[in-house]
Amino acid sequence: MRRTILIFLALFTFIKAGAQDFIGLNEPRIKVIMSDERSALTIDDKVKNEVYRYLKYTSGEEGETWIIFLDEKGICNGIRITYGKDRIEEKRAELNSLHKREGIDSWVYRSRGKLINIDLKDETWFFTVTYKISQHREKSGDDRTA
Repeated sequence: MRRTILIFLALFTFIKAGAQDFIGLNEPRIKVIMSDERSALTIDDKVKNEVYRYLKYTSGEEGETWIIFLDEKGICNGIRITYGKDRIEEKRAELNSLHKREGIDSWVYRSRGKLINIDLKDETWFFTVTYKISQHREKSGDDRTA
């Protein structure tokens, strides 16, 4: 029994990180993870935005683009991934299997103590999946007024 548990723990340790795992991480750590686990994506630093701070990665052939939004301290607070339209059903199935469904093309999960919203938006030629920290206040279980 103990051996089985150790094997399962080892397997889960080597599962690649998904986009949602970046929220709360700093820019240098994100770059290392992207380089190690998403080597098909290359950083695109040709365009600079004076309003938003972000990292942009593109895949070229795959038609995949990642925008990783950073706050003023360089900590990730959201991700938007654009995919080719041909992968939409695959991505919906993946999100359904990994996260709690909150509505049509909307999911939620908890990471590092924060509630994260996931929204899929179906466009004409592509679709986007956006991960962001929830702006909704959660009940703490003790919401009595003084």
